[in-house]
Amino acid sequence: MEQLKTRTLFFTIFSLFFALFSFVFSATTEDPSAKIANYTKWRKLTPNAVLMPSNVAALCAAPNPNQPEDPHKDKFFNVYINSIGEKTMLGHNPAKFPVGTVIVKEKLPSKNSSTPELLTVMIKRETGYNSEHGDWQYLVFDSTGTNTASGKLDNCIKCHDSQKNQDFVYKNYFQK
Repeated sequence: MEQLKTRTLFFTIFSLFFALFSFVFSATTEDPSAKIANYTKWRKLTPNAVLMPSNVAALCAAPNPNQPEDPHKDKFFNVYINSIGEKTMLGHNPAKFPVGTVIVKEKLPSKNSSTPELLTVMIKRETGYNSEHGDWQYLVFDSTGTNTASGKLDNCIKCHDSQKNQDFVYKNYFQK
């Protein structure tokens, strides 16, 4: 009888551990493209594509060696934000964005282009993800929609650190 109780306790603990492990593993391996699947239906913060100077454009991604045109040429961009962060973005005072905010920047080869050559994404994570830099996760998607980089990306952090007083988010490209 004692052996049966021990086995039952062991299987119960094992089952709880397995369930917890599965939950944690699935939460950390979420498909990043699912977060931005319908971003073009979100609030567009730039009514028209905005000029992105070549020095800024070069920081958004490494030049593609197969790219026929000059990778240091000026680019353009559009920015979208999901409903979770919209109120904070449009507010007049600096405020901390809520967890779950997603900001997508389309990098366009020309002002009238409808197909981005790159997407850069910011996702606001839980406190402690990267507290020194506002708990933002940065992601990069190429023109095919493939996630090419994700996490605490140095290029992104270096640029966005200048906006610490705005929760690391640039707001100078649109009219409120």
